[in-house]
Amino acid sequence: MALELISSKISDKVEVDKYKFIPKNKVRFYDIILRNVLINNSKLSIGLNYREILNDKTISFVPYVDAIGDLNNFTGHKEIVLSNDLNTFSSNTFIIGSIMNELLIKRLNL
Repeated sequence: MALELISSKISDKVEVDKYKFIPKNKVRFYDIILRNVLINNSKLSIGLNYREILNDKTISFVPYVDAIGDLNNFTGHKEIVLSNDLNTFSSNTFIIGSIMNELLIKRLNL
């Protein structure tokens, strides 16, 4: 009965243009989050997402840097807390939108 009442008050005409104004969800998830990264004496987190790259009919999943900063309110499919012997980097090691450094990928077993 309640559903009948609700449905009887719904207009047959739905304004599709209003759909465009629904705000998009904010990103709260990354494929990988590197935690405890020391850059210029600041501890930060690095959010990485894999992108599919087609090369000679082969698909590779390549980690790209998507975020740098305080990611405490974010979740990663895989989260790596770096130890003190592997957490200090220069400011140009991680650049948003760039491919993750290949040596670091191997060191972290990504």
